[in-house]
Amino acid sequence: LRALAQAQGFDLVQGGRLSSLQGQTDKGKAMRRFMSLLTDPKGIPTMCLGDSANDLPMLAASDVSIILKRQGKHIPYARGKTIYKTQIEAPEGWCEGVLEGLHRLGADSMIKGMTQGA
Repeated sequence: LRALAQAQGFDLVQGGRLSSLQGQTDKGKAMRRFMSLLTDPKGIPTMCLGDSANDLPMLAASDVSIILKRQGKHIPYARGKTIYKTQIEAPEGWCEGVLEGLHRLGADSMIKGMTQGA
C-alpha cells in the first residue's frame, strides 16, 4: 500500500492510532512554515510533544522534543537536541511533558504560575 501511495505522489504515515494518506508534507514542515510566518521567529524557542512515528519530523524540527510514553514504551528517537521522555503515559504524561519542556526552556516562572493552587 505504501509503494502504491508513493507512486501516486503520496505518503502513508503511521500515527498513534491511525495511518494517514497525505501529500509530501509532515508535521515538521508545517511547524517550520508556521514559524516562518511570525514577524521575527529568531529567538522564539519551540517545544513539541509526540508519541508516534508521524511526530518524528516535528520533534526533529523543535528546540525541545518531548517524547510521550505510550503503551509502556517510547518511540525510537535519537536526535541530538534536548529530549525528554515522559515517565507517565497520556493523558497525564502530556502535563508532565509540558512542565518539563517549559523548565528546559527556562520558563520556570511560567511553571510556578501554572501550578499554583493546583
